[in-house]
Amino acid sequence: MPSLDGSTLEGGGQLVRVALALSAITATPLHLYNIRANRAPPMRSGLKESHLAALHWLADQTGASVEGAELGSQDVKFRPRRRAGARTGVQKQQTGEHDAVNHRHRHHHTIELKKPGSVWLVLQAILPYAVFGMAKGEKRVDFTLTGGTNVDKSMSGEYVQQVMLPTLHKIGLPATVQVEIVKRGWACGVAPEIGEVKVGGGLEGFQVVNRGEIEKISISIVAHPESLRRQVIDKVTQQVGQRFKVPIVEAVVDEDSGHESRFYLLLVAHSSHGWRIGRDFLGTGAKIRSAGQVERLVEESVSRAVAALDTELRHGGCVDEHLQDQLVIFQALARGSSVVDAGIGRGDGTLHTQTVRWVCKEMLGEEECAGS
Repeated sequence: MPSLDGSTLEGGGQLVRVALALSAITATPLHLYNIRANRAPPMRSGLKESHLAALHWLADQTGASVEGAELGSQDVKFRPRRRAGARTGVQKQQTGEHDAVNHRHRHHHTIELKKPGSVWLVLQAILPYAVFGMAKGEKRVDFTLTGGTNVDKSMSGEYVQQVMLPTLHKIGLPATVQVEIVKRGWACGVAPEIGEVKVGGGLEGFQVVNRGEIEKISISIVAHPESLRRQVIDKVTQQVGQRFKVPIVEAVVDEDSGHESRFYLLLVAHSSHGWRIGRDFLGTGAKIRSAGQVERLVEESVSRAVAALDTELRHGGCVDEHLQDQLVIFQALARGSSVVDAGIGRGDGTLHTQTVRWVCKEMLGEEECAGS
């Protein structure tokens, strides 16, 4: 049984999620200890609700026996009883029905967080298993994830829809994945998320190289009121035009957040070879009470997002630093070698990327994920 020190390198929740996903896919018993042990206050060490939600779902799918699955636990043993693709029957938290139109069996899974923790971090753990681990064949799998959609230190729904999923599709992910935001979950709310996964096949080695020219930059703004969104779009258009000389700047999401304290901005650069690079800005949740505060929010959000995107583009890679670590598990599970060009000076990747590579090497006994 592999024993992984959960405080290694970045030592966060991503280490836990990737290790559990690989354990479930390969039916390899796993011992995790010192889970998030180096997290300083006010953050708590050990397992959080989102980690437990993914753990319980994976345990349900694989019939795993689990020890230490409780909030704050720093020591967990996860022993899958069924190898990936060997599931039988309908599991708890799942309903099955036959789709007569498409002649395929359909399963629905619901994972609920009582607090607005990020549903995208839960997806990070369950998506690899849904793609590589569930029974192969013509099957449709629907997920309803309830929790936070716009959460600090996490991907957003827009980033998943506009950057991560298009890249996964481009590299040949053997599934059609769609994500619909039914209702947003901010720091003070709960929001259901629906995604569809068509499961089957394997993933061949892939090459994420040769970015090409940046042809356009898209804007996603979720804020209140409309006048604030107009100011942000105008400011982005102005700064992007000055800094990047990109011929097309367009707003693809222009949505009312319902409250002035809820603010989110995403900029995505689209390359001529189909790669996407994104950087974003999430508001602090503070209420906006004056015209001066509005002006400062517009300036800060746009300047920070544009500067971060500029930094990414100057590296010259095909992916941003956040997507680089998301792709590592797919590199490790693909048949054959894969290359991901994250740009000059990023061969080793961020601490998150290095951490996921370490987990893959420890779990799989291979170094396929060690490429650039």
